[in-house]
Amino acid sequence: PPPNEAGTQQISIYFNTLLATQVHGKQIISTARKALDMCKKIHPDLVLLDLNMTHIDDFQVMEQLREAEKGSYAPILVLTTQSDRNIRFNALAAEARDFVEKPFDINGVVPRISNMLETRLLNNQVRDQNQILEKKVTARTRAYSQSVSP
Repeated sequence: PPPNEAGTQQISIYFNTLLATQVHGKQIISTARKALDMCKKIHPDLVLLDLNMTHIDDFQVMEQLREAEKGSYAPILVLTTQSDRNIRFNALAAEARDFVEKPFDINGVVPRISNMLETRLLNNQVRDQNQILEKKVTARTRAYSQSVSP
């Protein structure tokens, strides 16, 4: 089990171990700048964001992650030691998908992660299906227009 009072580094290591057994292609990034750059390149299925990151405001990180997703489901799970209700409200208002206070019970976090990954998968499937349908509609509209034009 994880330690009761886990620091950010310990949480990263624990999640790294946890995700290594359940998810392929995981990456743990320790700075906001690196995380933002990586998210713009790979569009991760899950982002675990610790609200104690440095160099950039945490809510700016969430905003930039949402922008990188371009209106899609931004899979952000916020981890924090802060129990202030306003922090929770602000994180959820900034479109974090879930919020977990540290120390946390891993038995409660794993189902949350699983739910977020399933939601991300379903969202991606709907997005892909919509793109296919849009292409079909465009092609059929073009074909129709050509058939009725003199």
